[in-house]
Amino acid sequence: MSSTALATINDFNQIVTVEWNDQQMYSSLNSLKNVNPSLKTLLSVGGSVNGISPFIPMVAKPESRAAFIKSAISFLRNYNFDGLNLAWEYPGHNGSPMQDKERFTLLVSELSQAFIDEATENKKTQLLLSANVAPLPSSVDKAYEVNKISPGSANGLGALANGPADAGPYTRTEGLWAFYEVCDFTNSATVSWIDEQAVPYATYGNAWVGFDEQRSFSSKVQWMTANNLGGAHVWTLDMDDFRGSFCSDGAYPLINHLRMSMGFAPKPTTTPRPTTTRDPIADFCYGRPDGLYENPTDETTYFQCYRGNTYLHHCQPGLIYWDSCKCCNWP
Repeated sequence: MSSTALATINDFNQIVTVEWNDQQMYSSLNSLKNVNPSLKTLLSVGGSVNGISPFIPMVAKPESRAAFIKSAISFLRNYNFDGLNLAWEYPGHNGSPMQDKERFTLLVSELSQAFIDEATENKKTQLLLSANVAPLPSSVDKAYEVNKISPGSANGLGALANGPADAGPYTRTEGLWAFYEVCDFTNSATVSWIDEQAVPYATYGNAWVGFDEQRSFSSKVQWMTANNLGGAHVWTLDMDDFRGSFCSDGAYPLINHLRMSMGFAPKPTTTPRPTTTRDPIADFCYGRPDGLYENPTDETTYFQCYRGNTYLHHCQPGLIYWDSCKCCNWP
């Protein structure tokens, strides 16, 4: 969670307050951290002087940028802010020369490095850096060297995107796929895991898709339980593999996994056939507590025991069952 306060830049390329009571307002804002220690506050610097952005003269020379950066670090630490927001709307617009596109890149780069150096030298938490950016593609092209400011990764978090993915063959909506379409996609895609969010994503060609599966559902249930929440809401049931035709895990694989994780009975995905001899798989759960168990004869499948009944589940292609996390994971 974050919040912002305002300031501007004077003729000496230093950050200064705008209103007579700004210092009092800064103190009031940052006192909220006593209520919510997770709160992050940013100082938003910008505005205009006689209709001209104070960023224009400041970014023009290395020495003026250096003066601004030194002033910014001192101001942020003095008033207990967690970072800086650059409210320049926008480089290359409203009297800003086209050279400011490159100069803005230099400012961001120099600020980022200065924040790293200051945190290392003083053994403090690194200051945050954000910016108000143009929303329209034409303005973005004119104002920013995007690849230099935020190179990101090739396809992970922070990677550049140029629009929604193609529509799925069944949902027929750009940028929105059902889980059964994701299962079909992951058969040929590269699947990766985001530790911070406990969710997977898959990439193939120029397509990137983030989604939930059994492992991420388990993480959500653990978080829900740890925070004493009363239940879970799923949107929507028809986005699951409701016929069991795509994900090789029976009908409603996500919903059934969620039900089991929350302590409800799973919906059987197969109908037992009568046999004249005892079926070792059907007898697996006899006398065992409810829960998930590895299949000693096939690591790509696992058993679910519920009230003495045995349910056989299949991991997605390429995954094997890990008893340590009670989930399907990479070998």
